[in-house]
Amino acid sequence: MKNTIDMDQLFPQINTLKAVDAVYNSISSKILDGTIPYGEKLPPERTLAAQFGVSHPTVREALRKLEQVGLITVKPGSGIVVSKLNTDTIRRTLETLLVLRQVDSYEYNEFFAWVDSLFTLYASQRHTPEDIEALRNCYLKESEIVSENPINYIDYIQVCVSFFTNLIIANHNELMQLISETLCHFFLEDIEHTYDLRDIAGKAAGCRQLNASHLHIIELLEERNVEDLPGYVYDSIRDFSSWFFKSKGNHNMYVTLPEAKTFHQKDRQVMFTPFNTVKASKVVYNQILEKIISQELKPGDCLPSERELIEVFNRSRPTIREALRMLESDGLITIQPGTHSIVNKISTSTVETPLWLLVRNNSRYICELEEIFFVLFSYILRIAPVRRSNQDIDYLRNLLSTAEGHINSPSDFNTDITSLQIALAKCLNNKVTYLVTKTITNVLSLKLNDELAALSINDFTLYMKCAENVLESYTKILQQIMSKQPVLDSGYCHSLYSSFKELFQHN
Repeated sequence: MKNTIDMDQLFPQINTLKAVDAVYNSISSKILDGTIPYGEKLPPERTLAAQFGVSHPTVREALRKLEQVGLITVKPGSGIVVSKLNTDTIRRTLETLLVLRQVDSYEYNEFFAWVDSLFTLYASQRHTPEDIEALRNCYLKESEIVSENPINYIDYIQVCVSFFTNLIIANHNELMQLISETLCHFFLEDIEHTYDLRDIAGKAAGCRQLNASHLHIIELLEERNVEDLPGYVYDSIRDFSSWFFKSKGNHNMYVTLPEAKTFHQKDRQVMFTPFNTVKASKVVYNQILEKIISQELKPGDCLPSERELIEVFNRSRPTIREALRMLESDGLITIQPGTHSIVNKISTSTVETPLWLLVRNNSRYICELEEIFFVLFSYILRIAPVRRSNQDIDYLRNLLSTAEGHINSPSDFNTDITSLQIALAKCLNNKVTYLVTKTITNVLSLKLNDELAALSINDFTLYMKCAENVLESYTKILQQIMSKQPVLDSGYCHSLYSSFKELFQHN
């Protein structure tokens, strides 16, 4: 592609203590505003360092951050190419976050059952003939399987999960589909590695009953029956997944995870084992990932040096470097050339950053996030009153009081209410719900901050009216949670961003 951009004058020199962030912000802003289009090559590291007036390591670190969030692809021998923003980075970082937080199967199931069922409210209005056809194909394939004797439970499980996944697709919300497919992936993996399918043998009658319920769900969807559809979907998911939970012999929704092992420097030479495989870099990646998940490698720990890893794994330098690059791309480590790589602390920010970059200038994705928030809080406000503790109540009270004190400061008020929304999710003691809610809420908060910063002084009266309405709503929510009454009024289930939409449209 012919280069029509004057790269010589594109990036001005900078003077800041945090040079890496300044370089990152300068390049990312020009990518996001379209100055540097998808597919364009950036100047080489040496040229960028000269233009910015910074060192090569500073530019290299900024480029690594850009690659982690999916804005560029560094191709050895080909240069630095601007990537097309998509959901792949978000999916990958979400998977990493859930793995490292050691989320339990019960938490996946509860989240999926509630959110998938409530999301059918959108599917009932948006489904297309193609959506119905996909669901009917799943139903027919499922019918064939349950008519066999004996039933092939592996095929049956896969078709059931495919049916639920197609229900989410019928909502036509790409971001919710991403979350749902990620959870389904973990659910299937957990079944494969944890459960003995012989434990659910003899469930033929239950399989046929579930098959009949799936046909009824399709009929309700075609009828656009928003009253009965969510309940049938919820019961169907819970009935299906309850087989596996019962077979584990543990009916407690929340299990205590084992304590992590302590990692010692002297264990480095024995913590990994040689192997034989075609995709050697992926196996190196997986072995190191397992040590991070088990916390044998903790945030801040150094990995063995590149030379040590070559010796331990008995693999080539390019293989080890590719594995380390994959780990860094997933945000798990930071490669420090010439020294040891460092294990990163993984938080929801690893998902929030690429998600924010994807949605910030895309109104469709913002609407999708609002829909996800609405469904999440419909679920949260039903369960939080039952599970909340006295400590949760005290914390929520303090956050609400702080928000009242900051009502005259839009930015601080946004921060306080965002914290309150996340704290409500934490009441459920479900890590999937908490992590997804925190991610979605923080990204909507960033969008709200952008909008609030653009308001004029003349809009302050309207802002105060919106803020007072928000405080009134959360005061009523807290009262119901304190009295252990599920909050069923969907009017409360809006993000702070949604609450201020009137203000933004007025502006």
